Amino acid sequence: TLTEILKVYIFNPIFKWSLKNKLFNLPPKAAYAHATFFVFMSMAIWHGGQLNYFAYALVHFLTLSLENVFDLGIRMRKWDRWQLWIYRCVTLVIWSLSLYFFSYPMSEAYLILMRVFG
Repeated sequence: TLTEILKVYIFNPIFKWSLKNKLFNLPPKAAYAHATFFVFMSMAIWHGGQLNYFAYALVHFLTLSLENVFDLGIRMRKWDRWQLWIYRCVTLVIWSLSLYFFSYPMSEAYLILMRVFG
C-alpha cells in the first residue's frame, strides 16, 4: 500500500537520518516532524502535485506535528470522556475542512472556507 511505501522508504530513512545527523542535531520530536513533512509532501506529489494537495498535506502535517509536540496521544489516556469527545470533534472538524483542499481546486476551496468562516 501507499502507506507502507511511504513509511518504509521515506519516513523511516529520513527519521533515522534526522536523529543521527550531527549538523542538525534534532531531538526526536523535531526529527518526527521533519520526516512527517516529507511524507505528506510526497503524498501531495503522488496525488497530482497541485497546490490544493499541498495545502491538504500541510494541514495534516501540522495537526500531526502539534499532536506529537504536545504529547496528546499520551495525555489522552488521562482525559475524562468529555475531553476525549471534544478532542475527537475538533479532529473531525479539521479533517472535514481539509477535505475541501483535497476535493476542490485551491481557489474554490479558499472561497468555500471564507464563506464558512467569513
